Amino acid sequence: MKTMKNVHAAWIQSFSSKNTKKKYYASVETFFDEVFGLTPEELTEENFEQLSYSLVISKFVQPLKEKGVKESTIRAHLAAVRSFMNAVEREEIFPDVNFDKIIKLSLTIKSLKAKDTKATEPISESELKELEAWVKNHYDDERGLGYAWLVDLMFKTAIRVEAAVNIKWCDFVVTVSPYGGEWSALSVIDKGKKLNTKYLPIEYYNELKEVFYKDNDQGEVFEGLTSSVLRRLMKEFSDETGKNLTPHSIKAGAATTLYARTHDMMMVRDFCDHTSISVTERYIHMTKDPNKQGTAMLAIDCKPQDLDKMTKEELLAYIHSAPEVERTVWFAAKKMNSNKIS
Repeated sequence: MKTMKNVHAAWIQSFSSKNTKKKYYASVETFFDEVFGLTPEELTEENFEQLSYSLVISKFVQPLKEKGVKESTIRAHLAAVRSFMNAVEREEIFPDVNFDKIIKLSLTIKSLKAKDTKATEPISESELKELEAWVKNHYDDERGLGYAWLVDLMFKTAIRVEAAVNIKWCDFVVTVSPYGGEWSALSVIDKGKKLNTKYLPIEYYNELKEVFYKDNDQGEVFEGLTSSVLRRLMKEFSDETGKNLTPHSIKAGAATTLYARTHDMMMVRDFCDHTSISVTERYIHMTKDPNKQGTAMLAIDCKPQDLDKMTKEELLAYIHSAPEVERTVWFAAKKMNSNKIS
C-alpha cells in the first residue's frame, strides 16, 4: 500500500544532487509546517483540498516576508513544493485531488520577484568603523565589543561569519616569518570545508587575546556570539543608514578595498581563498565615490603643486579624514622610508 511516507522518500531520492535533496527537503518541510503544522508524511487528502491561493499567501508567503526572507528564496521554496506535488500526483495516492489546479492556481505566485532588486552592498572602511561604533552602543555589555571585534576580524581576514564565530584560541599559532616579522597564523575551515590560513600581525593578535582570552585554549574567541544575531544587527544598522549591508558585505568590502589599494587581482583572489579569478571579480564592486570614477580621474585637472601651499596641520587633517586615505599615505611613506615607519 502506498503511503505519503513512501511517496516523500521516493521523491527525495529522485534527485541525484545532495545539495538539491537538502534544499528541496527543507523547503517542503518548511512549507507544510507553516501552512498546516504537519510534516509531508502526515498530509491527508483533506489537507491538499484545503490548499488555496489565499491560504498560501497568509500562512506562508507573508510570514516569510515579514521575517525578512527574500522573495527569490520564497519562489524557490514554492518550486520545491510544486515538484513534490507532481510526485504525489504521479503516485495517484489521492486520485480525487486536482493537483494541476492546485499547482497552477495556489502554488504559482507570479508577483514574487525572481531576483531581489536591492543588491547587497560592499562595506567600506569608513562604514566598517561606523558599524563597529554602532554595535558597541547597541549593547550595554561586552557583547557590543565582541561583535565590533568580530566584524573587524572578518574584514581583515575575509573569513565568513559562520566560520568566524567558531574560531578557537588553539586555531592561532604564533610564528616568525623567514621574510621578516612575527605573525599569528590563524587556521580556519571556511566554505567548502577548505582549510585556510590567515596571517595576522602579532600586535593585533595580542590585543585580541588581551580583550577576550579566558585561560582556555579550547575556548571560542567570540564565545556566545552568533551569525544570526550579527545578521539582525547589520539589518538594523542598514535600516538606520539607508544601506543594504549583510555579513557578506564585509568580505565583498574587504576584497574591493584591497583591490582599490593594490590593483593586484591575484593577491585579492588569494586573500578571498577563491580558486578562480572570475569568482574574485564578482566580489569586487565599483566604488560609488564620484572622486574615484573614471571621469573624475581624466577630467579633473590635478595640481600637485597645491599641496605645497598647505600647512602641516591641513595636510594631517586631510590624511586623517578617512581610513582609506590614512592607509594609502602610510603605506606610501613606509615604502619610501622604512627606517622611520615600522
